[in-house]
Amino acid sequence: MRSISSIDRDYRNIRAVCRRWRSLAPPLRWIPDSEAIRYPWLVSFRIEDSIFNFYDPTSDFTYEMNTGASNPGILSSCEGWLLLAEGERSIYMLEPFRKITIDLPLVPEPFDNLNGLVCAIDKTTTCYHFTRIYCTSSGQLRDLEFSSKRAAWAQYSVNGVSFLSSWNNLVIFRGCVHCLDQVGRLGRLRTVGNTPNWLVLNESQQLSFPSKVWQNFLVSFKDKLTSVFVGNSGGWVHVLEFNFSTHRWEQVDSLGNLVLFVGRTSIAVEAEEERLRNKIFFPVFKKADGNIIFYSLDSGRFHSFSSENSCADFHGTEDFKILSNCTWIQPGLISTFR
Repeated sequence: MRSISSIDRDYRNIRAVCRRWRSLAPPLRWIPDSEAIRYPWLVSFRIEDSIFNFYDPTSDFTYEMNTGASNPGILSSCEGWLLLAEGERSIYMLEPFRKITIDLPLVPEPFDNLNGLVCAIDKTTTCYHFTRIYCTSSGQLRDLEFSSKRAAWAQYSVNGVSFLSSWNNLVIFRGCVHCLDQVGRLGRLRTVGNTPNWLVLNESQQLSFPSKVWQNFLVSFKDKLTSVFVGNSGGWVHVLEFNFSTHRWEQVDSLGNLVLFVGRTSIAVEAEEERLRNKIFFPVFKKADGNIIFYSLDSGRFHSFSSENSCADFHGTEDFKILSNCTWIQPGLISTFR
């Protein structure tokens, strides 16, 4: 037992043999270690048995965790916390590894779109702040915010703005909230006091793609803001970097040493391993072997670590499973049985 790492699949298999073996292999516990887990995990919820799955794409290992949640909608993550919704107005925070929950006041009005939420946590002051940017049925742009400092939700309307909010994550960059619309315009929201200041940074730029955009994502890393645009069923993938001097998106052909994990929360990491560099991981799995697929900017194709074969897209529901109620999370703890 001392020779087996707690992150190995063998450890979980040993606990499943019988009661005697399970007694020799105590349950994993989680201890703080911010440097232990370098790459994010994909968290999803298995409704049939009320269990969270935490999938590590670099080792193809899945942790299972029962936190007592009933049927949460996964909105986003930040600093190892999940932002979850249950029902039309209930939103709460969950630190799943230590099962710590923070309940929030009810949202002022029912909402049926769980997209466009960001969770930001200030670890120095133990404060947290959420923002949701969305369009009403009449086309008006709205900003819904929660701050633990005032322990209440606030709603703002942005008038005279045409901005078609799309399925993507928000990003806090240089102290402001940034988001993409359906045609690639980059919006910036800065709230001063009780007044939201809204600005479209590339209003005059018209982006051109081979076909209709299926999904787009926004990722920040140090002083760079990167976007990923995906065509229908992954038919094409374009990566762009925003030039704040010219206020324009510029296409890039390589991510260098970076690896991107995109979804409701998108995370960029400097990859130490060559096999992870210049790649983008999506919440899409091959049904045949259950392995996650990634897009390589070197080959311009989708791959998985389980096979030498690649594909031009992930078209065909019989071959691929696209997860929707999921997000990437960066744990600040590590599992151990010692």
